[in-house]
Amino acid sequence: MEHSKEQLEIIEKYEKSVDLEVLAFVKDVMNGEDRLNYITVAFMPNQAAERIERLTGKKVEGSRVVRDNELRRCFV
Repeated sequence: MEHSKEQLEIIEKYEKSVDLEVLAFVKDVMNGEDRLNYITVAFMPNQAAERIERLTGKKVEGSRVVRDNELRRCFV
């Protein structure tokens, strides 16, 4: 199957958009290497941090949102 010029441009942009840190992590895990049990997936936005503090009293501004591979969930 041949791709159009537009499709090839989309493919190229997609390939260039890969997060190399995440890719390295995935490759290591797939190869059975022992890595940390979590990976940072985002940082807590200020607006969300303000809401959490207002609701819970816990200050989380600037906190990382991580994915725990063992528990298979995200947390702050």
